[in-house]
Amino acid sequence: MLLKISHVDDAHEPRYIALADEGSYTISGAAGEIRLADSTVSSPHARLTLGPGGILIEDLGSMMGTYVDDEQVTGPVPVELGQWIRVGETILQLTLGERVPVANLDESRPITPEERTFLTTLRANPADDDTRAVYADWLEASGFPVASRYLRLELEDDVDVETSELVGKASYITKPDWRAVVGRGVIGGCDWRVGCPRRWHALAVDARELVRSCRACRRDVFYCASYKEVAERGSAKELVVVDSGLSRANCAHVYAHGLYERPDERCHWNYLQGVIDLFGSKE
Repeated sequence: MLLKISHVDDAHEPRYIALADEGSYTISGAAGEIRLADSTVSSPHARLTLGPGGILIEDLGSMMGTYVDDEQVTGPVPVELGQWIRVGETILQLTLGERVPVANLDESRPITPEERTFLTTLRANPADDDTRAVYADWLEASGFPVASRYLRLELEDDVDVETSELVGKASYITKPDWRAVVGRGVIGGCDWRVGCPRRWHALAVDARELVRSCRACRRDVFYCASYKEVAERGSAKELVVVDSGLSRANCAHVYAHGLYERPDERCHWNYLQGVIDLFGSKE
């Protein structure tokens, strides 16, 4: 069986995932069996179940809700082949078939020793933009144009999943731990005192993969790859850098109000009073 994934306004080319005829799949914006490049999808968002009794979709307490043919889902709801399932701004449709179309976006790759050298260098010295530039050239020459362009957008401080189709694609085909290594995101929840490095790549590193230290305020900064993590860190008023696959507006909201409070028209990353340019301000 194939799962067709498309955008509500056809902003992206459809993608396809092959699914077993029986199984349970978590739909998520970060980690899950079905990971979507959609900043409005929660982590987790919904569960899709296939079995002898048919197809079921169930919302898992998502922020934006799950819909079948524009009817909101609460408990498990049966779904027919071809019916629209909407999660965030993504449309899912199940169809018969086993072969994924050739045009399906895929830049999956094993990590070669050469690429591992780039990643090791950036882990040890995240501020090394020269290595980022050479790494981007290597990715392009090796046949990975989306990951290469994403890395160049990081160097240009232009990584925004809400406005860039390429960032959305890159957040699907790469993993949060890779984006944490190459990322240069702005620190959120900070008052940016004198001497604050302001950005993830300028922080001090240690043995922890997704935590770095700010020498100015002597606090830890946590890399958040899901809205749940943002909400947890926000409730403790901790410093964060959010993954590029997450919406800045939604992150600002859940940081201040928690995961299950629905956003409203005030939900904008400048909305949080008392925190300066919370997620992603240009310097």
